[in-house]
Order: sequence, then C-alpha cells, then structure tokens
Amino acid sequence: MPRVDPALAASSGEGRSFGENFDDHALEAKVKLAYSLSKEMKGADIKVAAFRREVTLGGTVASEAQRQAALQIAQQTPQV
Repeated sequence: MPRVDPALAASSGEGRSFGENFDDHALEAKVKLAYSLSKEMKGADIKVAAFRREVTLGGTVASEAQRQAALQIAQQTPQV
C-alpha cells in the first residue's frame, strides 16, 4: 500500500540484498513510468521510493484530485 510522505528520504540499499535492491529499483521505475504515461499527472512532481516492495510517495501535486490519482496509479502498479 503506497503512502504519501512529504519528507521523502533518499532510498538506499542499506539492509537489503542485491536482489531486493534490484526489485525495489525496478518497482520505482514502474511507478514513475505509470506517472509519465498518465495525463492526470501532468505538472506533478512526485518522488517514488521503494523498500522491500513498500512504496513511498512524496512531492508536489496541483490538487487533491491529482493526489488521489497519484495514489491510485501507484496502487494499480503491479507488485506494489
């Protein structure tokens, strides 16, 4: 389940195996790609971090509707 965190910390590989780290970076890329393909997310500045398949979102959106869209897109991304 993604959560919104305005004070998003930079993701690090600390405490994860190589495979977990790889999977987390792949998951971050999938969510970012989904945002880039969504018309609803135009103008949003969303940071995505994953740690052991838990996705954290942070950044700026233009409206509550865009915030909800960001959450929904992340939730619908496979493996989140």
